[in-house]
Amino acid sequence: MTARRPLFFGTGIIRTFRVTVKHFFMKSLAVQYPHERIPIADVSRGMLRMKGAIDTDTNFAPSFTEMPPCQARCPANVDARGYIGLIAQGRYDDAYELHLENNPLPGMISRVCPHPCERLCRRGEEDAPVTICDLKGFMFDHVSAGRRQKVFSRPKIRKDKKVAVVGAGPAGLSVAFWLGKCGYDVVIFEKLATAGGALRAAIAPSRLPVDIIDQEVDDVRKMCEAIRTNTSVGPDGLSLDDLFAKDFEAVFLGIGAHRKIPVKGQAKAADAPAEPSRAEKNAWLPAQGVNLDEQGNIATPDVPNLTSRPGVFAGGEAILGPGVAISSIGCARRAAQAIDNYLNGGPSDYWTTGFSKQDTIKNRYDEFTPRLAKAKPGEGVLNPVHQMTEKVAIEQAERCLSCMTEECIGCHICEKYCPPQAISIVTSQDKSRRIDSYVVDYGKCQLCETCVDVCPTRTLTHTPEFETADYGHTDMIYDKDKMTRNKPLRVDIYAKGNK
Repeated sequence: MTARRPLFFGTGIIRTFRVTVKHFFMKSLAVQYPHERIPIADVSRGMLRMKGAIDTDTNFAPSFTEMPPCQARCPANVDARGYIGLIAQGRYDDAYELHLENNPLPGMISRVCPHPCERLCRRGEEDAPVTICDLKGFMFDHVSAGRRQKVFSRPKIRKDKKVAVVGAGPAGLSVAFWLGKCGYDVVIFEKLATAGGALRAAIAPSRLPVDIIDQEVDDVRKMCEAIRTNTSVGPDGLSLDDLFAKDFEAVFLGIGAHRKIPVKGQAKAADAPAEPSRAEKNAWLPAQGVNLDEQGNIATPDVPNLTSRPGVFAGGEAILGPGVAISSIGCARRAAQAIDNYLNGGPSDYWTTGFSKQDTIKNRYDEFTPRLAKAKPGEGVLNPVHQMTEKVAIEQAERCLSCMTEECIGCHICEKYCPPQAISIVTSQDKSRRIDSYVVDYGKCQLCETCVDVCPTRTLTHTPEFETADYGHTDMIYDKDKMTRNKPLRVDIYAKGNK
């Protein structure tokens, strides 16, 4: 950037003196949050900006341009921040409905998921991750019968198109739910006597109770024309040609990876015959116009989830290979959207409606509640979901840092890690835990941006203006990038703070 020449000698010196005097008298700023918005001018050397409280833009609204780490890590991108925020407010029905937007099987998943979301929970950098998976199970157990009936009801306006879903595992059930919400007539074909796929066939009831599976299968059944069990699609049953001949305009293949997973504790017979490979079990598909990849999985090379045969889509382990159930559900959602676009010529209204993210930001924060203790080996309890009381669930939900919401929740993390201790926060002592004041001492602030790095909600930023002045010399050139620190310090800060 090239600075302009002053009209008179000494103009640059006068400007610099004015900025210095202005900064000298602005030692600190106290803000009543969140009830008061104070628009202020930017200090030339780069004032700390607190969105929603201290902002030159009086029309500020959170942008939610980034996913929080937990949601980004989840294979189905379930909005954990959103439904946990609703649980913290005691709104279990709303939390459940929000969860179904990305995962319609929270009851089963809460019992079997390896919860990768918790590994990236930023609360874990302070003490321990929020018990996201346990809260999911609590939410499922406490949804009201009325809300369950509402969310598992087919829309009044129907589309005059039929979709066949092959396989009643996590992928097939999920696709059926979303296509049912879009108004399609869905029929699920399952070769086994009961629906549930590998979750029913390969998971011990002590870990995943049968009643949980039955409940969620019955819920999805309400979104379908029928679930036809004992009906095979493949070399020993119906062909894809047969399905299209029955007026189905699209077919979803959720046939799994054909893996045989023994139930824990079940001995493997020494003389058991070797299981056929996936390529051998899927050998009937190429004759039906559906290509396979090198691993024997169904190939979907171009359009997401669309196979080499028009109108035939696939998802879950059928294209991913063996994995975890939540990955199959995430893949199934993309398949449902692709089928909807294929049949509808664009997305249905269902995909564009949902909860306001602003409404899911929790209004309280509790920094003192510890993580819920897990059951010890040998106690006979594999998952403490059913031990979680309402009080404990709300306390755990309040531990969430509401990452990326751009709304201050009073977590005090910026105050804790500010090297010159230039930030001071006072929080009310009542149950609301409202922030009474947020004070920044600009006499101490070093513009190191540490607070910006550690802020989990992305509430804190720095203004892009810095103290500059033009003198009576030749044009002055400066590089703003050299005046700011671009390398994040969060890892180093936390390592230092945890010693």
